[in-house]
Amino acid sequence: MLPTDLIPLDSMLDQCAEKIETETGLAFSGRKKRDLRQAVRRIADDVGAENEAECIEWLLRSPWDKAKSDLCARHLTIGETYFFRETRAFELVRDYAREKMTALGARHTSLRIWSAGCCSGEEAYSIAMTLRQSVPQIPASQISILGTDINPDFLQTARAGVYRRWSFRNTDSALQAAYFAPTRDGQYRLNDEIGNMVRFSELNLALPAYPSIATNTQGMDIIFCRNVLMYFSKAQARQVIQRLWQCLVDGGWLVVSPSEASAELFKGFDGVYYPDAIFFRKTAPAALRATKRLGLPEPGRHDDKILLMPALRQHETHKAKTRTPTRIVRESAEAPAAAEDFHARALTAMESGRHAEAMQNLKRMLYLQPDSVMAHYLMGITHSAQGDRHAANRLFDATCKLLNSLADDEIVSQSDGLTAAYLRASVRAFREAGNR
Repeated sequence: MLPTDLIPLDSMLDQCAEKIETETGLAFSGRKKRDLRQAVRRIADDVGAENEAECIEWLLRSPWDKAKSDLCARHLTIGETYFFRETRAFELVRDYAREKMTALGARHTSLRIWSAGCCSGEEAYSIAMTLRQSVPQIPASQISILGTDINPDFLQTARAGVYRRWSFRNTDSALQAAYFAPTRDGQYRLNDEIGNMVRFSELNLALPAYPSIATNTQGMDIIFCRNVLMYFSKAQARQVIQRLWQCLVDGGWLVVSPSEASAELFKGFDGVYYPDAIFFRKTAPAALRATKRLGLPEPGRHDDKILLMPALRQHETHKAKTRTPTRIVRESAEAPAAAEDFHARALTAMESGRHAEAMQNLKRMLYLQPDSVMAHYLMGITHSAQGDRHAANRLFDATCKLLNSLADDEIVSQSDGLTAAYLRASVRAFREAGNR
């Protein structure tokens, strides 16, 4: 291999683009090479490299870790957004919520909406404000709004909820006054009513970490994924769209930017086209379409029915039903298989909101595998869902202690591909939400 000082910069950029796509999923080859070069210059400044070539050599040669992924996310993703951008999408949120409330009644209506690639939070908070304005009858406790992004700086801004005037360039002044208070430095701080409706967490859409209970990405009514697919290759974008399809309930909506829409990519969806927006509705199975024609209730549409982790989804429920460990012996050679069954049973119970049953199976799993990170983590989530913050924090403490022995990029056993860094961030997010 030639020394890097003898390799033309264009060739080094090609190698860098390939490495970044392999490690993060972000595609910056071909026509986007100019953007990559500008980003490399900024990364070089951040890490103290003398020039672009030295920075690329550092990216290519030394071991890849989360710090490098974060640097690439900071400098390769664009943070340009504002409240109520492309208002037709929020009209979809309003109409969907009203229709669901009319059908089920406010007391029985729950809504799950995900801003995937949420940037600095304006989109997610716009969804929350839309729901408060249009369906105030639905309690906030029945509304789940998730904002995820790969860029940790964006998420820090989103959680702070403080914005400059430029973020309100498409916001009605009365709405701004209702939910924001001016600060001494001329910015605007979001109030707690809206802030508490949204939870933010770090998630790379290129990784198979969704749909999953662990990432809270299951059973979504609406997913916003605007100006995100442009960061991926066509093959990667196709995988992302299919995973988003799995995250949606039947009849749920995926909102993308018109420039990212392609009939080739969005198989399994029905497109609804407007001059300024394109929405994709998850195609319902034939049996569901038949029930609609007959005016019958839609099976599987209730929001307490959520999907399992991706790798478990297709086979774990069957195993849990057909294999019943009748005697728990920790030292037995059958213990790992029994623990796997209890894990599956716990996830199935969590799907349906059966917290006590989930907890019972997680305790059995923990007895067989006392050092299981996922058993502690899922028990913490279950306690959190039951409102027991003290017990949840105790389990999250144990989760973090077990994670201390793992490197950031190490895959956690039984987690369906989640890294230790992701689970640490998820625990922090659950704690922050519980302390509000």
